[in-house]
Amino acid sequence: MSFIKRDLSDHHYILLSSLYGRDLGGILYFKWKHYQDPQFRFLKNRKKAIFYEEKNRDLGIFVASKYKFYINKECLDVSLQGDLGISCSIRSRSVLINFFHEIHDRECDLEMCFSDDRKIQTYEMIYKRYFTKNTEVINYSELTLSSNQMVRCDEFDKLNIENIPFENTLGRKRDLQYINYLEANPLYKKVRYITDGKFYAVIGESESCCEILDLSSPTIEGFSWAIKATMAFSSYCKVLVRKEHVKAITSLTNSTIFYSKSINLLLGIHMNKEIDTKNLWVGRIDRR
Repeated sequence: MSFIKRDLSDHHYILLSSLYGRDLGGILYFKWKHYQDPQFRFLKNRKKAIFYEEKNRDLGIFVASKYKFYINKECLDVSLQGDLGISCSIRSRSVLINFFHEIHDRECDLEMCFSDDRKIQTYEMIYKRYFTKNTEVINYSELTLSSNQMVRCDEFDKLNIENIPFENTLGRKRDLQYINYLEANPLYKKVRYITDGKFYAVIGESESCCEILDLSSPTIEGFSWAIKATMAFSSYCKVLVRKEHVKAITSLTNSTIFYSKSINLLLGIHMNKEIDTKNLWVGRIDRR
Protein backbone atom coordinates (compact mmCIF):
# COMPACT_ATOMS: atom_id res chain seq x y z
CA MET A 1 0.00 0.00 0.00
CA SER A 2 1.24 3.47 -0.85
CA PHE A 3 0.07 6.40 1.30
CA ILE A 4 1.59 9.78 0.47
CA LYS A 5 1.34 13.14 2.20
CA ARG A 6 0.96 16.14 -0.14
CA ASP A 7 -0.23 19.73 -0.07
CA LEU A 8 -3.72 20.20 -1.45
CA SER A 9 -4.15 21.85 -4.85
CA ASP A 10 -7.07 22.78 -7.11
CA HIS A 11 -7.08 19.53 -9.10
CA HIS A 12 -7.69 17.60 -5.87
CA TYR A 13 -11.21 19.07 -5.85
CA ILE A 14 -11.87 17.22 -9.10
CA LEU A 15 -10.49 14.02 -7.56
CA LEU A 16 -12.62 14.42 -4.44
CA SER A 17 -15.80 15.17 -6.42
CA SER A 18 -15.25 12.10 -8.61
CA LEU A 19 -14.72 9.88 -5.56
CA TYR A 20 -17.92 11.20 -3.96
CA GLY A 21 -19.82 11.12 -7.25
CA ARG A 22 -21.32 14.59 -6.69
CA ASP A 23 -20.55 18.28 -6.45
CA LEU A 24 -19.10 19.34 -3.10
CA GLY A 25 -19.94 23.02 -3.08
CA GLY A 26 -17.78 24.10 -6.00
CA ILE A 27 -14.11 24.94 -6.44
CA LEU A 28 -14.48 28.35 -4.77
CA TYR A 29 -15.84 26.70 -1.62
CA PHE A 30 -13.00 24.16 -1.71
CA LYS A 31 -10.46 26.99 -1.91
CA TRP A 32 -12.17 28.88 0.92
CA LYS A 33 -12.22 25.82 3.15
CA HIS A 34 -8.65 24.68 2.58
CA TYR A 35 -6.60 27.70 1.44
CA GLN A 36 -8.20 30.73 3.09
CA ASP A 37 -8.65 29.41 6.62
CA PRO A 38 -6.57 31.89 8.68
CA GLN A 39 -5.51 29.13 11.07
CA PHE A 40 -3.45 27.52 8.29
CA ARG A 41 -2.22 30.48 6.26
CA PHE A 42 1.13 30.47 8.04
CA LEU A 43 0.95 27.05 9.70
CA LYS A 44 0.80 24.51 6.88
CA ASN A 45 1.86 21.70 9.19
CA ARG A 46 -1.53 21.93 10.92
CA LYS A 47 -3.26 20.52 7.83
CA LYS A 48 -2.48 16.98 6.68
CA ALA A 49 -3.66 15.59 3.33
CA ILE A 50 -3.03 11.88 2.79
CA PHE A 51 -3.44 10.22 -0.61
CA TYR A 52 -3.71 6.52 -1.45
CA GLU A 53 -1.90 5.71 -4.66
CA GLU A 54 -1.79 2.66 -6.94
CA LYS A 55 0.18 2.56 -10.19
CA ASN A 56 0.71 6.35 -10.06
CA ARG A 57 -3.03 6.98 -9.75
CA ASP A 58 -4.65 8.65 -6.74
CA LEU A 59 -7.49 6.39 -5.60
CA GLY A 60 -8.17 7.90 -2.21
CA ILE A 61 -7.84 11.05 -0.11
CA PHE A 62 -8.25 11.94 3.57
CA VAL A 63 -7.69 15.37 5.16
CA ALA A 64 -7.16 16.30 8.81
CA SER A 65 -6.90 19.82 10.20
CA LYS A 66 -5.49 20.67 13.65
CA TYR A 67 -7.36 23.40 15.53
CA LYS A 68 -7.52 25.18 18.83
CA PHE A 69 -11.23 24.79 19.57
CA TYR A 70 -13.16 26.11 22.52
CA ILE A 71 -16.22 24.87 24.38
CA ASN A 72 -17.57 26.72 27.41
CA LYS A 73 -14.19 28.53 27.78
CA GLU A 74 -12.25 25.25 27.71
CA CYS A 75 -9.49 25.16 25.07
CA LEU A 76 -8.89 21.84 23.29
CA ASP A 77 -6.45 20.61 20.66
CA VAL A 78 -8.73 19.05 18.05
CA SER A 79 -8.01 17.00 14.93
CA LEU A 80 -10.94 17.57 12.57
CA GLN A 81 -10.99 14.82 9.94
CA GLY A 82 -12.93 15.02 6.70
CA ASP A 83 -12.99 14.87 2.90
CA LEU A 84 -12.49 11.11 3.04
CA GLY A 85 -12.96 9.59 -0.40
CA ILE A 86 -11.94 6.15 -1.66
CA SER A 87 -12.44 4.81 -5.18
CA CYS A 88 -15.18 2.21 -5.55
CA SER A 89 -12.56 0.02 -7.27
CA ILE A 90 -10.86 -0.46 -3.89
CA ARG A 91 -12.41 -3.47 -2.16
CA SER A 92 -9.89 -3.89 0.63
CA ARG A 93 -11.10 -2.80 4.08
CA SER A 94 -7.46 -2.43 5.12
CA VAL A 95 -7.12 0.69 2.94
CA LEU A 96 -9.76 2.46 5.04
CA ILE A 97 -8.19 1.30 8.31
CA ASN A 98 -4.73 2.39 7.19
CA PHE A 99 -6.10 5.78 6.13
CA PHE A 100 -7.21 6.34 9.74
CA HIS A 101 -3.81 5.21 11.02
CA GLU A 102 -2.11 7.69 8.70
CA ILE A 103 -4.34 10.58 9.77
CA HIS A 104 -4.46 9.75 13.50
CA ASP A 105 -3.05 12.42 15.83
CA ARG A 106 -1.63 11.03 19.07
CA GLU A 107 -1.14 14.48 20.60
CA CYS A 108 -4.63 15.93 20.36
CA ASP A 109 -7.33 16.07 23.04
CA LEU A 110 -10.11 15.20 20.64
CA GLU A 111 -10.49 13.67 17.18
CA MET A 112 -13.72 14.36 15.33
CA CYS A 113 -15.25 13.27 12.06
CA PHE A 114 -18.64 13.91 10.43
CA SER A 115 -20.28 11.21 8.31
CA ASP A 116 -23.59 9.68 7.24
CA ASP A 117 -25.51 6.78 8.78
CA ARG A 118 -23.96 4.24 6.41
CA LYS A 119 -20.33 4.87 7.42
CA ILE A 120 -20.32 6.21 10.97
CA GLN A 121 -20.48 2.85 12.75
CA THR A 122 -17.47 1.57 10.78
CA TYR A 123 -15.49 4.71 11.64
CA GLU A 124 -16.38 4.37 15.33
CA MET A 125 -15.27 0.73 15.30
CA ILE A 126 -11.87 1.82 13.92
CA TYR A 127 -11.55 4.54 16.59
CA LYS A 128 -12.41 2.09 19.35
CA ARG A 129 -10.21 -0.75 18.15
CA TYR A 130 -7.06 1.23 17.40
CA PHE A 131 -7.12 4.65 19.09
CA THR A 132 -9.47 5.08 22.07
CA LYS A 133 -12.30 3.24 23.78
CA ASN A 134 -13.76 6.60 24.81
CA THR A 135 -15.91 7.48 21.80
CA GLU A 136 -19.25 9.15 21.25
CA VAL A 137 -21.53 9.43 18.23
CA ILE A 138 -23.95 12.35 18.15
CA ASN A 139 -26.82 12.07 15.67
CA TYR A 140 -27.93 15.27 13.94
CA SER A 141 -30.40 16.08 11.19
CA GLU A 142 -29.73 18.82 8.66
CA LEU A 143 -33.12 20.31 7.85
CA THR A 144 -34.43 22.66 5.22
CA LEU A 145 -37.76 23.91 6.48
CA SER A 146 -40.23 26.76 6.48
CA SER A 147 -42.17 28.19 9.41
CA ASN A 148 -45.39 30.17 9.27
CA GLN A 149 -44.27 32.05 12.38
CA MET A 150 -41.97 35.05 12.52
CA VAL A 151 -40.38 36.89 15.44
CA ARG A 152 -38.66 40.24 15.64
CA CYS A 153 -34.91 40.50 15.76
CA ASP A 154 -32.33 43.24 15.72
CA GLU A 155 -28.87 43.20 14.22
CA PHE A 156 -26.03 43.41 16.73
CA ASP A 157 -22.55 44.83 16.21
CA LYS A 158 -20.51 41.92 14.91
CA LEU A 159 -17.38 43.33 16.53
CA ASN A 160 -18.96 42.52 19.92
CA ILE A 161 -19.13 38.81 19.12
CA GLU A 162 -16.09 38.14 21.33
CA ASN A 163 -18.16 39.16 24.36
CA ILE A 164 -21.09 36.81 23.64
CA PRO A 165 -21.04 33.40 25.34
CA PHE A 166 -21.71 30.56 22.89
CA GLU A 167 -22.80 27.77 25.21
CA ASN A 168 -21.98 24.13 24.46
CA THR A 169 -20.71 25.07 21.00
CA LEU A 170 -17.44 23.45 19.98
CA GLY A 171 -15.41 25.55 17.57
CA ARG A 172 -12.85 28.22 16.92
CA LYS A 173 -12.58 31.47 18.86
CA ARG A 174 -15.14 34.03 17.76
CA ASP A 175 -13.23 37.19 16.94
CA LEU A 176 -12.45 39.48 13.99
CA GLN A 177 -10.52 36.68 12.27
CA TYR A 178 -13.60 34.44 12.57
CA ILE A 179 -15.83 37.20 11.13
CA ASN A 180 -13.58 37.89 8.14
CA TYR A 181 -13.23 34.21 7.29
CA LEU A 182 -16.94 33.50 7.66
CA GLU A 183 -17.92 36.47 5.47
CA ALA A 184 -15.53 35.26 2.74
CA ASN A 185 -17.52 32.02 2.34
CA PRO A 186 -18.66 32.00 -1.32
CA LEU A 187 -21.88 30.11 -0.51
CA TYR A 188 -23.47 33.19 1.13
CA LYS A 189 -24.28 36.54 -0.43
CA LYS A 190 -24.70 38.15 3.00
CA VAL A 191 -23.99 37.24 6.62
CA ARG A 192 -26.25 38.71 9.32
CA TYR A 193 -25.72 38.94 13.07
CA ILE A 194 -29.08 38.96 14.85
CA THR A 195 -30.44 38.98 18.40
CA ASP A 196 -33.60 39.39 20.44
CA GLY A 197 -31.60 40.38 23.52
CA LYS A 198 -31.57 36.84 24.89
CA PHE A 199 -30.35 34.73 21.98
CA TYR A 200 -27.71 35.58 19.37
CA ALA A 201 -27.42 33.99 15.94
CA VAL A 202 -25.26 34.29 12.86
CA ILE A 203 -27.12 33.51 9.64
CA GLY A 204 -25.91 33.19 6.06
CA GLU A 205 -28.16 34.24 3.20
CA SER A 206 -27.92 32.39 -0.11
CA GLU A 207 -30.15 32.58 -3.17
CA SER A 208 -32.30 29.70 -1.89
CA CYS A 209 -32.45 30.02 1.91
CA CYS A 210 -31.04 31.38 5.15
CA GLU A 211 -28.76 29.04 7.08
CA ILE A 212 -28.16 29.18 10.82
CA LEU A 213 -24.36 29.28 10.99
CA ASP A 214 -23.87 29.93 14.68
CA LEU A 215 -26.08 30.15 17.75
CA SER A 216 -25.40 31.30 21.29
CA SER A 217 -27.74 28.70 22.80
CA PRO A 218 -28.12 25.49 20.73
CA THR A 219 -31.19 24.38 22.67
CA ILE A 220 -34.75 23.65 21.56
CA GLU A 221 -35.76 27.17 22.62
CA GLY A 222 -32.73 28.77 20.94
CA PHE A 223 -33.20 26.97 17.62
CA SER A 224 -36.94 27.71 17.65
CA TRP A 225 -36.27 31.43 18.01
CA ALA A 226 -33.56 31.44 15.32
CA ILE A 227 -35.72 29.57 12.80
CA LYS A 228 -38.60 32.01 13.27
CA ALA A 229 -36.19 34.96 13.06
CA THR A 230 -34.79 33.80 9.69
CA MET A 231 -38.29 33.95 8.20
CA ALA A 232 -37.84 37.76 8.04
CA PHE A 233 -35.14 37.24 5.40
CA SER A 234 -36.14 34.10 3.49
CA SER A 235 -39.00 31.63 3.12
CA TYR A 236 -36.66 28.73 3.87
CA CYS A 237 -34.26 27.99 6.70
CA LYS A 238 -31.43 25.47 6.77
CA VAL A 239 -30.30 24.26 10.18
CA LEU A 240 -28.47 21.38 11.90
CA VAL A 241 -30.21 20.09 15.05
CA ARG A 242 -29.92 17.01 17.22
CA LYS A 243 -32.09 14.26 15.79
CA GLU A 244 -34.01 13.77 19.02
CA HIS A 245 -35.00 17.48 19.00
CA VAL A 246 -36.48 17.60 15.48
CA LYS A 247 -40.05 16.87 16.52
CA ALA A 248 -40.08 19.42 19.34
CA ILE A 249 -38.48 22.17 17.25
CA THR A 250 -40.75 21.71 14.23
CA SER A 251 -43.77 21.65 16.55
CA LEU A 252 -42.77 24.85 18.38
CA THR A 253 -42.08 26.67 15.10
CA ASN A 254 -45.03 25.13 13.22
CA SER A 255 -42.59 24.22 10.45
CA THR A 256 -42.85 22.13 7.33
CA ILE A 257 -39.72 20.09 6.51
CA PHE A 258 -38.82 20.04 2.81
CA TYR A 259 -35.52 18.18 3.11
CA SER A 260 -33.79 16.20 5.83
CA LYS A 261 -30.33 14.62 5.85
CA SER A 262 -28.68 12.63 8.65
CA ILE A 263 -25.27 13.89 9.73
CA ASN A 264 -23.41 12.17 12.55
CA LEU A 265 -20.47 13.46 14.58
CA LEU A 266 -17.94 10.91 15.81
CA LEU A 267 -15.76 11.97 18.74
CA GLY A 268 -12.62 10.15 19.83
CA ILE A 269 -11.76 11.49 23.28
CA HIS A 270 -8.12 11.31 24.41
CA MET A 271 -8.23 13.61 27.45
CA ASN A 272 -9.24 13.33 31.07
CA LYS A 273 -11.33 16.53 30.93
CA GLU A 274 -15.11 16.18 30.87
CA ILE A 275 -17.12 17.76 28.05
CA ASP A 276 -20.90 17.91 27.88
CA THR A 277 -21.61 15.83 24.78
CA LYS A 278 -25.36 15.69 25.56
CA ASN A 279 -25.74 19.32 24.49
CA LEU A 280 -22.77 19.70 22.15
CA TRP A 281 -23.21 21.48 18.81
CA VAL A 282 -20.75 22.58 16.11
CA GLY A 283 -21.25 25.78 14.12
CA ARG A 284 -21.26 25.66 10.32
CA ILE A 285 -17.78 27.13 9.87
CA ASP A 286 -16.18 24.23 11.77
CA ARG A 287 -17.95 21.30 10.11
CA ARG A 288 -15.77 19.56 7.54
